[in-house]
Amino acid sequence: MIAQSIVAQWLRPAEILGRLVAAVTNRPNAIMNRRAIAMLELESVHQVLDIGFGDGGSLAPLLARTASGRVHGVDPSPLMRRRAAARHGEAIADGRLRLTDGVAETLPYASRAMDRVLLVNTLYFCDDPLGA
Repeated sequence: MIAQSIVAQWLRPAEILGRLVAAVTNRPNAIMNRRAIAMLELESVHQVLDIGFGDGGSLAPLLARTASGRVHGVDPSPLMRRRAAARHGEAIADGRLRLTDGVAETLPYASRAMDRVLLVNTLYFCDDPLGA
């Protein structure tokens, strides 16, 4: 029962346990996000989608590298979306960042709408990884 609760928090963080999950995963995810973002070879005009952005640690480097573009984020956790929005309110207000509740399998974007996609430490949470 406890193990299921912990796994559920990794999938869709909520409330106090969700904040703990974010705190525990931020450091290792930051390292992986930096490496993955470097591999994206971003240009300033790119439209980028971050799937599973968590509390938004990956969004600042994406925004910095796409100064004339736009960053989009999809995450299944309303708590994480609220936390990321609080961290990046200015970019949201400027129209450079759009955060949406959702999952990789059912993205709210047309096919090929994005120039690049970042997905770090989230694919194994997908019900249909191949579909995602």
